[in-house]
Amino acid sequence: MLGAMQQDQNLQHDRYMWAQYNASPEHWVPIATIASFPRMLQYEQHGLSWIADALRQSKQLEVDANGTHVRRIKEARRDDKLDRSIYAKGFGTEVKGMLEELRAFFNAYGKVNKVQMRRRAGSFKGSVFVEFADIRSVETFLNADPKPSWNGHELLIMTKDAYCNMKVQQLGIKGSAGTIVRTANSGTSMTQDINQSDAAAAADAKVNMEQGES
Repeated sequence: MLGAMQQDQNLQHDRYMWAQYNASPEHWVPIATIASFPRMLQYEQHGLSWIADALRQSKQLEVDANGTHVRRIKEARRDDKLDRSIYAKGFGTEVKGMLEELRAFFNAYGKVNKVQMRRRAGSFKGSVFVEFADIRSVETFLNADPKPSWNGHELLIMTKDAYCNMKVQQLGIKGSAGTIVRTANSGTSMTQDINQSDAAAAADAKVNMEQGES
């Protein structure tokens, strides 16, 4: 868990830790939460103040004045590309200059970073992935009234995350689409077991230090 808090990529891909990180406006995480992990139970006898002292050794973390909460010194930022992307279907057959027309179409709802025309064996599938510059543009597009249409035909629209989750379920893949996509993009993975190992490692280091001093 200590490792998850210290590194942006790890924190982004660990749903539980990301929720804990954002539970407080100032991103304080209860040290009691850290102590509750199974692999930290061996240090329960030392008490929360002892664990707080172990966490104070980190150069990336700070413990509050009461010694009950810990947070990152540098605020984490989440890669929100997936959250800023949508799926839309119903564009028919590809015609010359269509990509430019699509960009102009979506720019009416907000600034567009990228329009990806989805293809199979080189042929346009009639659907696109669109990455907007901000989440507000996604909301504007999805909540538009009247609903977005192309050549008089209403489009099938949803967030890219919703589309990917639908495909994940259809293919019988375990895990959420967001975790799979973000992990694939960063080349990293994160499990709660690793989090527990990192926190335990910090406690182990403190034990070794104390034993060396005695």
